[in-house]
Amino acid sequence: MPKSAKAKIRILDTASQVFYKNGYRSTGVDFIAKSVGVTKATLYHHFKNKDELIEESLKYLSEFHRGEYIKAWNKKGLSAKAKLTILFDEMHKFFKNKNCYGCPFINAAGEYTERDSAVRKICESHYKFLLNNLEQFARDANLSKPSIVAEQIASCINGAYTAWFVGGIKQAAKEGKKTAELIIANHATKK
Repeated sequence: MPKSAKAKIRILDTASQVFYKNGYRSTGVDFIAKSVGVTKATLYHHFKNKDELIEESLKYLSEFHRGEYIKAWNKKGLSAKAKLTILFDEMHKFFKNKNCYGCPFINAAGEYTERDSAVRKICESHYKFLLNNLEQFARDANLSKPSIVAEQIASCINGAYTAWFVGGIKQAAKEGKKTAELIIANHATKK
């Protein structure tokens, strides 16, 4: 990988974590540059402005989380029904991480409430990725109304993030999984 590409990835990796912890609008470019250990000139060599850095950082974070979801979904021996709930187990582990500040996409969307903003569109794209996969797993599990199942389970995922981060409910992911299992049981087709 060329040196310039490595530098850009290092910036994205650090910036995505700094924005996630401190917020997008309130975090300045000076702070990002200092956190990465580069000059502002280097930062602006790779990104034309703060908005582009924010958007690229959020895309980078989305790519990372999508990869984590895929890893979880591809664990050996998981049934389609288990794939519908495995992310709750991963969330429970994530909630124990001292660098967990809730869902990065809920957080970002909360700062960029304009529906047509680039940040909001990145968050929506991330959510659609999750929703589309959950719907496919619901189909694979032969559940009735797979799109409804996907929406309900995705809502449980988002609710667990909020309950843990905002409400301080330590077992939010486990409780979310129990609710998802009830949704699955409710939509199981009778044979």
